[in-house]
Amino acid sequence: MIADEDMISVAEVGNNSSLWHQRVGHMSEKGMKLMVSKGKIPNLKHVDVGPCEHCIFGKQKNVSFSKTSKSSKVERLELVHTDVWGPALVKLMQTATNK
Repeated sequence: MIADEDMISVAEVGNNSSLWHQRVGHMSEKGMKLMVSKGKIPNLKHVDVGPCEHCIFGKQKNVSFSKTSKSSKVERLELVHTDVWGPALVKLMQTATNK
């Protein structure tokens, strides 16, 4: 059994390209290499992002609904759309020109 005093916490400092990929909003690897060459990302020597689950999901297309449920209407007034709200009682503001 390992005692709590023997445990050590380790954190990698600054040169994880996947972490920087997330920090800059899932930028492309090409864009990150450009930022590294201009010195905009500190302590990052090599850019290797690899597959990113969030980027993969972001590029997927939405599936559209099937259009088979839409039926055409043959006779007049078989389908009627109306506005059932109203009339609204709105008090008009009087201006100098309305008096």
